[in-house]
Amino acid sequence: MAEPTPSPTPAPEVDIKTAPQPVPVPSPIIIRPRFMIRPYHKVDIEPMAKLLNTPNIARYMRNTFPNPYTLADAEFWVDLVTKPDSPHKSFGIFIPDPSSSSPESDTSTKEIKYKLAGSIGLQPHEDIESKTWNLGYLMGEAYQGQGIMTEAATVFTRWAFDHYPEEDLIRIEGGVFSGNSGSMKVLERIGCKFEGIRRKAIWKNGKNLDLHVYGLLREDIAS
Repeated sequence: MAEPTPSPTPAPEVDIKTAPQPVPVPSPIIIRPRFMIRPYHKVDIEPMAKLLNTPNIARYMRNTFPNPYTLADAEFWVDLVTKPDSPHKSFGIFIPDPSSSSPESDTSTKEIKYKLAGSIGLQPHEDIESKTWNLGYLMGEAYQGQGIMTEAATVFTRWAFDHYPEEDLIRIEGGVFSGNSGSMKVLERIGCKFEGIRRKAIWKNGKNLDLHVYGLLREDIAS
């Protein structure tokens, strides 16, 4: 006599209300014809690793910036800056991706696709300098020299002063290694004031470098 076939075990019911839901890609904080700026998302991990894995970017970054820049490094950073309590106000700079559209597409109705081209963000200093926030930015090698970063940093700093109250943010500061003339020009063009040089303040790749300091106040923009 054949053994009776056991009834299949019913799958456990999933409470849709309590089940983890996919986190949607955040909306942009700034949209311009040549770029948009939005908070990071897990979809940016792989493009970030590809964009930042070059010594030409790492040479002007802090020693904590990984080189080589791996997928794990990108995952760590995106996870860090997307935490609600993260002190890093970090955003991606995305440009329209021409490869995502075809000549036959209707430009009046098609959705614009973007690709990661750079990064920009702010991080508050500590203690008595807590209302001074450091401005950090970088642009992928293929997108440098096109004025995108100058335009992005201009609108981003204005957005920051509008978005964050004066009780939190009074001053934006940028520090640039000697030799990085392109970054100095960005800060000058967005309205930052050159405030001095911290001589031999940087030790990078076995070399002593000066740190050029720039500052931007709310009244600098209003004037």
